[in-house]
Amino acid sequence: MTLAVFIVINGGSLRCAAATAGFFAELMGWPFKAPAFKTVSNWVERCGLHALQLTKSLQGEYVAIIDASIQNGKEQLMLLLGVEAERAARLDRPLRVADMKVLGMEVQSSWNGDEVAAFISRSMAERPGISLRYVICDRGSNLLAALSKLALPVVSDCSHVMMNMVKKLFKDDAALSKLKASVGLLRQQLTMTDNAFALPATLRDKDRFGRIFFLVKWMERIDDYGTALNSELRARLNAGRNRWLDLRLRQVQRLMVITATRLKCEGLSQASRDGWINDVLAYLQTQPRLTQQARSFITGIMNYFNDHADFYANWVRIQCCSDIIESIFGRYKNKGGMKAISADVLSIAMYNRKISVDFV
Repeated sequence: MTLAVFIVINGGSLRCAAATAGFFAELMGWPFKAPAFKTVSNWVERCGLHALQLTKSLQGEYVAIIDASIQNGKEQLMLLLGVEAERAARLDRPLRVADMKVLGMEVQSSWNGDEVAAFISRSMAERPGISLRYVICDRGSNLLAALSKLALPVVSDCSHVMMNMVKKLFKDDAALSKLKASVGLLRQQLTMTDNAFALPATLRDKDRFGRIFFLVKWMERIDDYGTALNSELRARLNAGRNRWLDLRLRQVQRLMVITATRLKCEGLSQASRDGWINDVLAYLQTQPRLTQQARSFITGIMNYFNDHADFYANWVRIQCCSDIIESIFGRYKNKGGMKAISADVLSIAMYNRKISVDFV
């Protein structure tokens, strides 16, 4: 049973877990046949429900992260995670799954503000020993409405803040559109040739940051090849580029890295604000000029710090990144073969637990 549950939690399918458990029993000479995949599903769901119920005895003040998964069929999962407030304030690294507790999960076809508020209220009523210091979210309208109704302090997720800035900065950018089209054409023309090594990675249709990281990494690689590329191939690869677009993309990408490194590791605080300013100033000294996009990005992050100044004045340091919840959604959905989110959604409650014989 433990082997089967362990396989499912670590990415294997139900049928794979069932067959492997049968093979292992045969290897060990145990008198057990392979369980049905539905039996394995029942084991996973029971263990997941047990793990979720264990959080009802938690005590103390917590920082919460809330978000809804993307629609899968007719279902959408609302997930509420929590990390001990004092632990969150001490961390000097990004949050990990091991830091989190699942404080609530429910599946519905959609979630409006009142329904989200009711979900949070139910989850907290089942955990009377917990209070929430603040809640990190992506500022979706339904989440903001719910948190306002419950009078819970809201911290904006730094990743979404940067994502929205980038979308605004490069909206309708003709030069960037030309570069993306050129890259797409190159992939069509060179994929099956000896020059495929020079192509960029496949550009994702849905990318948080407008594919900037993919493009900058590719441009740097092409530049690093230098004279190792013949002139004809280099000219084809650089057809969609121009130096001002390169500079705009490189500066914004670098500023995002500087900002993410500070915020995801150190959170929002006076110290991280000062450190970020010093990092930005050091970087700007290496640049011949500052583009309008880079200047606007810096202003936007300064406003982000200022908007949350009261938070870190009261609590010294606050977490501001919800990437961990996106990672959990990704881990769950990437298993493949799911027709509905609720198929074995309770497995999420075990992602931060050691799957042992005693636990199962």
